[in-house]
Amino acid sequence: MNQRIVKIKNHLVENKVAYFTGAGSLAVGVVGTLAFTQRVAVSQQAKNVALMIWKPTQLLEQTTIVQLPARGNRGIVVVRDKTGQPYASIKQAAETLGISRTSLQQHLKGLQDSVNGETFTSLGENLSEQIKMSA
Repeated sequence: MNQRIVKIKNHLVENKVAYFTGAGSLAVGVVGTLAFTQRVAVSQQAKNVALMIWKPTQLLEQTTIVQLPARGNRGIVVVRDKTGQPYASIKQAAETLGISRTSLQQHLKGLQDSVNGETFTSLGENLSEQIKMSA
């Protein structure tokens, strides 16, 4: 038991700087907390004014669609006769429906009666371009 007490004393002597630093920091923290923690009284009138001034933030997204004249070749607008579904170009119609673009072009030129049993109507060149702009 005596050896244990001697080890503890030696440890305290060897590390007294660390213990004094820790104790000093703790004392400064306690004094600082006591000195600087004061409750501030807020009147009911001040609370009411703050509530009247406060407004929640609102997110508003506005999208504007602008019709512009097309630049370059925008494609031929194609309508599927069976459903009335319009397509912006021959390529889009062929890819969407899984049909040959060449066969669709020949059908629209009147060289074929139908494409895979379906008929289409050409509405001519797509003359406009839509641009979505977010404010």
